[in-house]
Amino acid sequence: MLNTLIKDFQHPICYSRYMEITVEMIDLLLGALTDQLQVLGSRVEIVVIGGSALTALGLVRRATRDVDLLAIADNGELRLAEPLPEALLAARAAVAADFKLFAMVDQGGGRHEADLRALNPAQGELIAAARWSITQDPSPGYRSVLMDALRVLGVDNADLGD
Repeated sequence: MLNTLIKDFQHPICYSRYMEITVEMIDLLLGALTDQLQVLGSRVEIVVIGGSALTALGLVRRATRDVDLLAIADNGELRLAEPLPEALLAARAAVAADFKLFAMVDQGGGRHEADLRALNPAQGELIAAARWSITQDPSPGYRSVLMDALRVLGVDNADLGD
């Protein structure tokens, strides 16, 4: 079964053409994915291979450009990652919006704003992404730029809590 999975594997769950995914970023991405799945009331076990798997296990300390998803573990059985479970697709989209909004605020609009617009998150998803991003940078300066970015994205008067 594993040979078939490897032969048929073509599914990166996360890919970044603009930046390398560091050890810390892998932990953050997988943690955020887990958090989003919990919000959805779902649990999905994934089998990750390649550099990101080695990094996540602490066997190497190097950056990668993707997180290669080989299979889904379902009731103790491995199955192909295609198609991805709906909950995983929804969680992936939420994490992508979170990270793109953070990057847009932290590094400026440009490609990050374009990518975020391509994801087409709803206003509620943008507000949830904004709340998450504040946990990454709680400074008043970041919050001010975040509010400006939300207005650019069409979210006025967002209540981000305190």
